[in-house]
Amino acid sequence: MHAFHSLIFRAALHFSDTTAAVVFLSGLLLLLQGFRFARILLALSAAFGGFFLGEVLAVAAELPSPGTAALAGVLVLALCIAKPRAGIVLASAMTFAVLGFYFTDRFGAPRAIQFGVTIVAGLIGFFLYWIHREYTPVLVTSIQGAILLILGFVGLANVLLPSLAHTFVDWSTHVGLIVPGMMIILSITGYAVQSNLTQGDVTSGTRYRWSNAV
Repeated sequence: MHAFHSLIFRAALHFSDTTAAVVFLSGLLLLLQGFRFARILLALSAAFGGFFLGEVLAVAAELPSPGTAALAGVLVLALCIAKPRAGIVLASAMTFAVLGFYFTDRFGAPRAIQFGVTIVAGLIGFFLYWIHREYTPVLVTSIQGAILLILGFVGLANVLLPSLAHTFVDWSTHVGLIVPGMMIILSITGYAVQSNLTQGDVTSGTRYRWSNAV
């Protein structure tokens, strides 16, 4: 219970000054302007998912772990660069699967339920492009930005005010709703900001579409 949360946030406590700043600023960029860079940002996040799945496959099949994971990541990245929509779909599936796993972990769900929710959430993310096509990049980058922003905050707080960072991590570990609540609020904020930006200038009547960015 809470193992995934503790692993991620304890790692954030060990960020260097530069890493914490980069993660925080990357989260801010994704949260507020992610749709403008959807091609590369979602391709990279999908490639990260490919790397992770390659690692899992390597362990299961007893293959060389680093090489298999790296090859899977490179292949997914190449696919997403060649077919930007594949990057959006895969990044969305990965993001929602991670959310499903994290939320069930926070509330101590049995492993069977956790596995099932993760699969269902991943499928929802996969098909979201065909349900909410135009704003899928906006939603996905908002969620990813919220996650990175929180991790960057923990890293920066540990550099500037270590007691604050450790208190936050301790509270968030024992109070299940703190981080999920922050993620929801930040994601809604980012989605609202990006959605307004995609509407274009009310004077000219122009409209910024994600397809212009990808």
